Amino acid sequence: MKTCPACGRCYGRAATFCEIDGSALDAIGGAAEAASRLGEVLLGRFVLDAVLGQGGMGTVYEAVDRDTGESVAIKVLHPQLTRNEDAVRRFKREARIATAVAHPNLVRVFLFGQLDDGSLYLVMERLRGRSLAALFCSTKRVCPGSSTFRFTVSMGAGPPDATAWKLAIRTV
Repeated sequence: MKTCPACGRCYGRAATFCEIDGSALDAIGGAAEAASRLGEVLLGRFVLDAVLGQGGMGTVYEAVDRDTGESVAIKVLHPQLTRNEDAVRRFKREARIATAVAHPNLVRVFLFGQLDDGSLYLVMERLRGRSLAALFCSTKRVCPGSSTFRFTVSMGAGPPDATAWKLAIRTV
């Protein structure tokens, strides 16, 4: 994903210039940027220990809560996206919904907010196990009785609130 440094509009990887103002686009994220935050302490409490994953919207870190010793996952929106009103609005909306919904098929979100550098963050429970990508890659097809089939069926048992369900589907 790329963003315009002038207007904050987001583009796919193939784009090189902003359609609005012609500015050269900046790549968002990257391994070096994500790794540069390792060891950082967020909110005076969470120590960033490892990068769990990266996507077009942000980076997910494993962190240790110094107050409790528990591992958590922290999603940090790419700083470049804080200039994009739509991305910020969507992130905040999803964060508010996620903190309000409790369901066994959804990750728990404990808190969210904005860091001193302007980046938005979510602090979530740290889940362990195979990733969804690994699960789907391990099976050639989805058939009754397979773990992929059971996972797909369990998604259908998500929260009854349609707004929260939409959030769950977008996140997956």
